Amino acid sequence: MGKAPKIKNCMWMLPNENKIKLCCDGSALGNLGPSGIGIVYRDWEGRVLGTFCKAVGITTNYMAEVNAIIDGVEKAVHREWKNL
Repeated sequence: MGKAPKIKNCMWMLPNENKIKLCCDGSALGNLGPSGIGIVYRDWEGRVLGTFCKAVGITTNYMAEVNAIIDGVEKAVHREWKNL
């Protein structure tokens, strides 16, 4: 059995006051395979303002990530959130 990778610390920070944080991710099963995206919007107090997920068809991991960013920004614009 190989050497286990070292666990690293990381942290998620709230956005600045009166700002909204868009967290998104895209993933493909295989690197051309069925893929999906997920999006979470949070305010400066950590409250969840909205979530969204969907399948995006057969694509690469890169394109799933790109779809997540585009969909996330489009939905924020639709909600008239200009403070991302």
